Amino acid sequence: DKTYSKEVTEQAFADYSYVLQTVPYADSAVAVERMMTLAACTRKSYDRFLELSERYFYDPNSPFRNDEFFIPAVRHALEGKVLDNESKIRYRSLWKIINRNRPGTVAADFVYTLQGGKQGRMHDIKSEILIIFFYNPGCHNCNEVKQQLEESGAVNALRSTGRLKLLAVYPDKDLADWRKRLPENPSWWISSYDKGSSIQKNATYDLKAIPTLYLLDASKTVVLKDPVPENLIGLLERAAAQR
Repeated sequence: DKTYSKEVTEQAFADYSYVLQTVPYADSAVAVERMMTLAACTRKSYDRFLELSERYFYDPNSPFRNDEFFIPAVRHALEGKVLDNESKIRYRSLWKIINRNRPGTVAADFVYTLQGGKQGRMHDIKSEILIIFFYNPGCHNCNEVKQQLEESGAVNALRSTGRLKLLAVYPDKDLADWRKRLPENPSWWISSYDKGSSIQKNATYDLKAIPTLYLLDASKTVVLKDPVPENLIGLLERAAAQR
C-alpha cells in the first residue's frame, strides 16, 4: 500500500535522524551520502528523500535540524545526475545559505545598534563565550527561549563570572515595539537591533525562522549554528562544569 509505505518511510527517516545525532559529523556525512545514493534508484524515490532531508535537517520546526546533515544531501543532488539543471536551481541557492557560518568557521561580522543609537561590531565583543540571539519581542517562541536562557543555571554561572555574554539582535523594522519591550530583556544582555535590516538583506545569517541562536567562542568561531535551546544549554552546562 502506497500510503502505508510513505508513513513507514517517514518513521524510518525520523529514527535515522535521531541516530545521526549520536555519531561524529564525518560519519554522518558518509551515511547521508550513501542514503542518497541508494535513493537514486528512481527519480520519485530521490525526490522523496530530498524532501525528507530538507524537512528533518533544515526545517526550523524540526528537533533534528542541523545543516551539517543537510549539506551532504544537497551536495549529492548538485553533483549527481538524477536531477536536471532546472531542478538544481533551488538547491544551488540552498547550498550558498547552508554553507554560511558553519561550525568551525569564523562567524560573519556585523554592526549592531543599541537603543541610544550607539553602534558596535559583533567581533569587538570580548567574551570567552558569546550567544547571538536573533529574536522578535512579540514572538512566542522567542519568549520561551528567553525564559530557558534566564532559568539556566549554566548561563547564569557563566555570565556571573564574565565568561559569557549574550548579544540579542532584533532584525526587523518595527523599532517602536522593540523599544517598548526592551525592559523585558535581562539587564546584562546586549540588546540591539539591525539598522537597515542589512543582515536579512545581505543574507549574512540564515534567519529562516525566529528565534535563531548561534554560539561562538572567544575567537568568534561558530560552535553551534541554529541549535535547539536544549543542545545549546547542554553544551554550556559542560563548559560551566569545567571550571
